[in-house]
Amino acid sequence: MRRALLLGMGLFVLPSVSEAQVELGLDAGLLYDRAGGESVTAFAIPLPTFRIGFPVGSASIESLVLLQILNESDVTNTSIVLLPGVNFPVGSSGMYLRAELGLTYVSGGGFSASQFGFGGAVGYKRPMGDGPVSLRFEGGVDQFLENDDFLSTTEIRALIGFSVVVE
Repeated sequence: MRRALLLGMGLFVLPSVSEAQVELGLDAGLLYDRAGGESVTAFAIPLPTFRIGFPVGSASIESLVLLQILNESDVTNTSIVLLPGVNFPVGSSGMYLRAELGLTYVSGGGFSASQFGFGGAVGYKRPMGDGPVSLRFEGGVDQFLENDDFLSTTEIRALIGFSVVVE
């Protein structure tokens, strides 16, 4: 599991070595998860996620990262979700398609487990004026695979957020 987590984090930081520009972002949105006949819907401003992206030609390598640490009754539960992906532009209007792989890692109370997934999204990024800030809209679906520790999970998201390019 540690190797998979290190590999995922390596994919997350690798492009920073070769690119001078970095795009950082925060989102708000609606999330829907369904696993084993149970579903959860959540709306959050901002979401407990952040984005970091690196331009590569006309596309960009971008990761969505979620980190939650909850402490309840002297038990600390940690949840990390890493969704590295590639955003492919569609035309010149700001639309893009996103292909992504996912890794979920949870631990707490002597238990730890991981789950892998895949998915995609469609989005729109619009610059706000002449500065480095953009407004973003994204809708996506991810399918996390069943294993001994997790049921198969479908996650649907609708996000609105801001991103800024840092050089």
